[in-house]
Amino acid sequence: MPQKDADTLDGDALDAAADQSDVRVRRDTDGRCVTSADCVDTVGTPACDTAAGRCVRCTAAEDSCPADEHCDDAAHLCVPGCRSDEGCNSGGGDAGRMRYCNVATRACVACLRDEHCVRGYCENGGCVPWCEPDRGCGPSQTCCTRTCADLMSNPMHCGACGAACPAAARALATCVSGACSLRCEAGFADCNMSAADGCEVNTRTAANNCGGCGTVCPSRPNAGPACVAGACSVTCNAGFGNCNLRPDDGCEIDTRASNSNCGACGAICTARANANAACSGGMCRQTCVAPFVDCNGNSADGCETDVTANVANCGACGRTCGFLQGCAANDCSYTGLVSYWAFNGNGNDAVGGRTLRLVGGLGYGGGVFGQGLNFANRAAFVADRTVSDAVFDLSAGDFSLQLWVNFNGVSTGQQLMVERGGGVEGWMFSRLADGSLEWRGTPSAVLTTTAITIPSGVWHHLVVRRRGTTFAMFYDGASVVTATTPTAITATREALCVGRRYGGTNAPRRPPRRARGLVARAHRRRDHRALQRPRGQARHPLSAQGAVLHFRGSV
Repeated sequence: MPQKDADTLDGDALDAAADQSDVRVRRDTDGRCVTSADCVDTVGTPACDTAAGRCVRCTAAEDSCPADEHCDDAAHLCVPGCRSDEGCNSGGGDAGRMRYCNVATRACVACLRDEHCVRGYCENGGCVPWCEPDRGCGPSQTCCTRTCADLMSNPMHCGACGAACPAAARALATCVSGACSLRCEAGFADCNMSAADGCEVNTRTAANNCGGCGTVCPSRPNAGPACVAGACSVTCNAGFGNCNLRPDDGCEIDTRASNSNCGACGAICTARANANAACSGGMCRQTCVAPFVDCNGNSADGCETDVTANVANCGACGRTCGFLQGCAANDCSYTGLVSYWAFNGNGNDAVGGRTLRLVGGLGYGGGVFGQGLNFANRAAFVADRTVSDAVFDLSAGDFSLQLWVNFNGVSTGQQLMVERGGGVEGWMFSRLADGSLEWRGTPSAVLTTTAITIPSGVWHHLVVRRRGTTFAMFYDGASVVTATTPTAITATREALCVGRRYGGTNAPRRPPRRARGLVARAHRRRDHRALQRPRGQARHPLSAQGAVLHFRGSV
């Protein structure tokens, strides 16, 4: 037949060509595909995802993937897994046997139906051999209820058809040479050789079957036998430890008494300050080395307190010495203290028994704490001793004298605080008319400060001290004047007097001219003086404090 050129094509051919052209270009105005025909001109995406209106590699409805792949309808991509039986046999099958595609699992299996099996039936994608009178079993197999079974190894037909091996604890039932047996789980064993109770022995922990049946762990010193992870070990008796980690010598350490392993292996008893450490009853206990004691209950700092010389813990923890007392040789005492008058309701001496006489109706007022003497600016008021005490002869020895004074600030004359003699012999302590403080020890020991502005109505702490040849005066804790002289202070028969010059055993004597005028002015000016013991720690470099007190010896 002669070929027709384009001008001579019949009408049907032209119509068909026109229709095909319309299919390739048919799209919604927004470019979305409607059918796969809209995607034939898109390379690699020949199918239309109608829900999204886009061209994709494949869809479940139009799976054009290779036979050994299938379309993932979510991603619209070809993924491994058979699409048809062709994909399971493209390589020649399994030794020439036909395989089938299970499209539900996308896996190639030996059978999908019984007729796919040459001998037996199809179960879970595999052919199970079976038998019938006209269809026998292979060599060494017996037909048991249409099933071919090896009676020597099949646990469902062990030794005979239907003789199933029973299940057992911690074991898998097996058939060996036609007899039921057990295959124990790892770490367990059938040590009594009875299938009835399975494999109930844990060879990882059983000391009589450790690692295997019949392996007995031996007893060791201070320990009982134990099995750990299938190896023999020991369980230590109370109070002992296996500190070298060797089971052969048992638990070799007594942790109740070992300083290196106290209560547990490696727990070392460490000695603390002033103490010995020892393990007792499995606990580190420290024993203080005398004279030290653990008073704060803190073992970390050991035995911190020397009770032989601690005023807060004198001789024992919590035993506090009284005011002005020191601690020596485990006992509270007034070491070095000659006299102390508290003026708290009386003139008693708390140390030496040297009571002061209160003259002229001298009374008491408020002190630093408690009471103090109130001289009420009256010349007749004085506190004195009725006898001369040789202990107050200061001579050339070390001493300290301290007192608390409250000046009223109205006097322009000398204000005498305490004296013993103070003229051609003895000593005195006073405030002079110009506001300076003076301590005079006859013949040549004189301490005089510059004028000090002393606030009135306030208690002030005054101290005079001698160490060797050096004299020093302190005002409210600060050193205000010093002097050096080797000269001894002259002894006197005069008695100690507080608040004024001494006038004898029954009445104050008239002072020398200079002093007499000062005393008279003090009376006219209502000179207020009062003495009282200090509060708290002294504000000067001494080891004790008091109202009026006197040290001899080391200070």
